[in-house]
Amino acid sequence: MTDTGKDSEEAQRTLIIGASLIGSQVARTLVDAGQSPVLFDKSFQESAIDDIVDLAKVRLETGDVLNLSELGSIIKKHKISSVVHLAANPMLTKGAQEDPYNAIELNVMGTVNVLEMARQLSLNRVIVASSSAVFESLDGGWDQGERSQEEYFPRPMTFYGATKQAAENIGLNYAKHFGIEYVGLRFASVAGPWRGRGGGAPSVMFREIVTRAMSQDSVVVQPRYLDWLYVKDAAAVVAVALQDVIPHSRIFNVAMGKVYGPQELCQEILKVFPDACVTIEPEESGSINKPTPMDITRLSEELGFTPRYSMQMALQDCAEFYSHCSTKDGILP
Repeated sequence: MTDTGKDSEEAQRTLIIGASLIGSQVARTLVDAGQSPVLFDKSFQESAIDDIVDLAKVRLETGDVLNLSELGSIIKKHKISSVVHLAANPMLTKGAQEDPYNAIELNVMGTVNVLEMARQLSLNRVIVASSSAVFESLDGGWDQGERSQEEYFPRPMTFYGATKQAAENIGLNYAKHFGIEYVGLRFASVAGPWRGRGGGAPSVMFREIVTRAMSQDSVVVQPRYLDWLYVKDAAAVVAVALQDVIPHSRIFNVAMGKVYGPQELCQEILKVFPDACVTIEPEESGSINKPTPMDITRLSEELGFTPRYSMQMALQDCAEFYSHCSTKDGILP
């Protein structure tokens, strides 16, 4: 186990488990708010993290969320008051389908370990990343109609979605029976600036769209229909959920609230990159799942949060990030 940064005898702070696309942005958001968070992961892509947040202002602790005693030691060492659990297989749904045992262990037992440490050590708040993947139904399509409601009981068709739903239910039980201040955030397809490995297939697709458009290479849009969430909004809602006010509800949908099909996404790309050569990849045989938008009414009414970034703003902000990186070191991801 390694520790980089300052000594740990400071005020209580937040432990962020998972230091990739979302975790690095959460760290930056908390640092900007004057905090000194601790990032916890099995390994660190330090150059990619440093693109997002000043490493001198965070702590890095190497460890495994599946090791309960190790996790507890880190929480005690840094006097952690709240935990943000973001750890997942780097390729999310695809990774879970290829290795379901590992996905179940990490997404379910990893969450159990976090919640159990919160119970034993009386932590203030536990934020756990869930996913819109819980809404994919077993019959091969997306549940329609009531999908927008957080209380709707879905039947996920993927191992990733099933593990996220299981983690939600376990969190709700820890909240009910032990008084744990648990909040589950059902993120839509998260995308944003990240030059490291992983981040999920939608994020990789988004990155390729931006960098290829910037390089004036041809951009090929996949025939997918996705409700998106820019990573800076994901980080911002985590910071809101960490605040002292305990929300009435425990599960929140977090998304732009608009499903972008390939045609709509092409239109948004051309608004930011008018000279880009954009084409749509031909659809394979079979039906294309077209989800309904996630309803974010509860998010607005109870947490007072509305995502700031539209698709056009997200593309522009991401382009500015990669332009800065290119100026700094001469390379794009």
